[in-house]
Amino acid sequence: MKKLMVVLAIGAVTLFVSRFFVPAEAEHGGAHEPDPAVQGEVFNEDAPAPESAHGHHARVWETDAFWAQIAAFAALLYLIGGGVLGGANSFLQKRKQSIEVNLVEAKALREKAEATYKQYAARLAELDNEIKSLRAEMVKAGEAERDRIIAEAEGKAARMRRDTQFIIEQQLKQLRVDLKHDAAAAAIRTAEEILSSQLNDGDQERLAREFIDRLSSNESPAAQASAAQPVRGAVS
Repeated sequence: MKKLMVVLAIGAVTLFVSRFFVPAEAEHGGAHEPDPAVQGEVFNEDAPAPESAHGHHARVWETDAFWAQIAAFAALLYLIGGGVLGGANSFLQKRKQSIEVNLVEAKALREKAEATYKQYAARLAELDNEIKSLRAEMVKAGEAERDRIIAEAEGKAARMRRDTQFIIEQQLKQLRVDLKHDAAAAAIRTAEEILSSQLNDGDQERLAREFIDRLSSNESPAAQASAAQPVRGAVS
């Protein structure tokens, strides 16, 4: 549409110029017959220029047709230049706006990328700190578990030692009691055998009383046996 308006404007200017700036010869009824003398001298460079109807030499830039063509050409250049420059300005303006929009978007993307980078960098720094903290906690928990296991094992070992010692002591006590009973029973049997075979009734009764008295006074079987030997010597 814009190009069509430019073409129409050029046509209007051309018609206007051709209407109001026609040569003077056209107004007087057309061109005159060429002068033979002038025609013969057209190609003679040294020949003087013919004089115009007003009494001076005719020059091209002094004619109305020449200036009409100049005006038409200038108007044409103005219209073409205005259209081209207007289109170029519009294109450049749009291009500038597009570049500005792209720059704004690129700046926003850059700021967003920088913010994301800072965020992830902070997370990585926090992650390193968390890893160090977790590692320290794991080491501490491992040491605490180790100490707990060692303490528990030591406690079990101490309880086992106490239980074993108690059992041994109880067995030793029971063994002493059993030995005392066995020794006493053996001494009694031996004394009974000796008394029954070598002593009379009065001696047996006396020895039995003495032996019972010694047992009641918690004397050892060895002392009782040593006390009974003089009796055996006397009897023998």
